[in-house]
Amino acid sequence: MTGRSSGRAPFAVGPVALVLALFAAGGAVGGAPAFATEVAAKVSLAPSDAAGRPIAGPGYFVIDALPGSIFVGHVAASNLSPAPAVVSLIAVDASTGPFGGVSYALPDQARERVGSWVELESSSFSVATGSSAIVAFSVQVPADTTPGEHLAGLAAYVALPPPASGDAGLQVQQRAVVAIQVNVFGARTSQMAVRGVSGQERPDGIYAVARLGNTGNTLLKSAGSLLITRADRSTALASQLSLDTTVPGTDAVYPIRWTPGPPAGRYHAHIELAWDGGSLVWDSDFDVAETTARSPDPGAVAGGFLLGSRPQEGSPVVALATLASFILLSGLVLVVLVARRRRERRASAAYSPRAG
Repeated sequence: MTGRSSGRAPFAVGPVALVLALFAAGGAVGGAPAFATEVAAKVSLAPSDAAGRPIAGPGYFVIDALPGSIFVGHVAASNLSPAPAVVSLIAVDASTGPFGGVSYALPDQARERVGSWVELESSSFSVATGSSAIVAFSVQVPADTTPGEHLAGLAAYVALPPPASGDAGLQVQQRAVVAIQVNVFGARTSQMAVRGVSGQERPDGIYAVARLGNTGNTLLKSAGSLLITRADRSTALASQLSLDTTVPGTDAVYPIRWTPGPPAGRYHAHIELAWDGGSLVWDSDFDVAETTARSPDPGAVAGGFLLGSRPQEGSPVVALATLASFILLSGLVLVVLVARRRRERRASAAYSPRAG
């Protein structure tokens, strides 16, 4: 098995990914702010050699392999924080996000795919400020592995301490991920498939959800369109489809806002999809249930936000903006409540009788 570098990354791998946002409710203690943000120490990951020297390439591992072979590599975990940190490192599986793009499993999720091929020399270690720890790892490719492109990731993070009793604040757990792409020799097949289309009620309205699967053995991007028509063949919904990288053997659950919400009944879905080396046309009928059709007005969010959703037109970061707005609003509410409580206490003290 050999490692190599390719010219351009087939998918984006951000150095830091938000993986957890948690509110800890309670009152302020000892005059501390009622709403504070605590962020874990930041770490970064990069391919390196055994001496810690960076490896030129796309910023992640690309390994050419035969079934049954073993690859040994090294990764540099750097502490970007102003204090020493205990870094946790774990191998994770990779799958496809809602609109395409690689999504990595969380540390507590079971390794059932390529992540299970990876063994680490160490899973927890101390790193001084501004320093790096070099960790060896091995990739054992099973003897029955089929040809194609297989993907996993190495994830590093610094765990946050549990919130102190009575504190109110926001904890943000961050992690760094570097991909491990294992290219097993053999014939390549680039193929997408449509699993189905359904109407789905979500907190902010009705969505048409297209399930699109990568049934080949290569990392693949694709684009196309979805047309939903009524029984009289009039258009109920029309949208473009644009999938970032999809991982072989996984599906993208692609939600499209359906405005205005459709009445219950039977609809027809027509999908056209194309990718480098192929295309498909897919048709099928599906039903929208009465309970789905009675969803609240999509313009009025009824108690919640949806990670991974976006409007039919607009930026894919709308969901993150919604989360940020929710966090900011919650913080402002807490600040106002604490300020009001303090004013009431001062007023009570000013008018209370004093001992003579």
